[in-house]
Amino acid sequence: MIIKIFVKNENDYRNFYLFLLGLLLSMSIGLRANILPACLVMITYIFYEECFNRKGNGYLYLFLGLSLTLSIPIHNYYFSNTFVPLTIAAYKDWNLGAKPSDYFNLIVSILSLKIDLVLWNKIIEHINGEIKLYEIWYHLSIFSCLFYTLKRKTPSIIRFISISALSLISMLFFYHVGGRYSYLAWTLSLIILAYWMRNFILPSLKRIGNRNAS
Repeated sequence: MIIKIFVKNENDYRNFYLFLLGLLLSMSIGLRANILPACLVMITYIFYEECFNRKGNGYLYLFLGLSLTLSIPIHNYYFSNTFVPLTIAAYKDWNLGAKPSDYFNLIVSILSLKIDLVLWNKIIEHINGEIKLYEIWYHLSIFSCLFYTLKRKTPSIIRFISISALSLISMLFFYHVGGRYSYLAWTLSLIILAYWMRNFILPSLKRIGNRNAS
């Protein structure tokens, strides 16, 4: 009722909901910092839509809602006298399975033809701990997300979900993201896997069945 009183037209409705979306994203990032990559994908997607497709200024309302996120580092600095953008857990060694520097040093060792086996084993062990080799459905989910991210004629919403899922899954290369921390990532990727099976696998099986029947 309050919204209907103060919001007069369709653009105002959209601006209000973009502000509300920004506010909810800020709260989500504050509660679960590990979803930040997917939030950044969503923000980029909306910014692109507003600037290039709608040519509106709705992104300003989105950023206004997102401004609540600025209170997190201010709060952390006030109480700890240390600049922490989101959460201190992101920098703890016990939460990091493999550091970005580990990948960099491994690549350098490979290029110099002196492979660092210690780093290699550390990274492989970490990734194997996050995705088991026998969990075929996860591998297929990642493949389907990559497929629709790169496929030229992909509905924008499917590409958006695919990139969001991949952005979250990419965190497993560094962090221990199992359990409840990975629910959103795998839910999004399984949605894309179901879409891929419905639009690619099932029609292919149907064509093979019709060919054998004839």
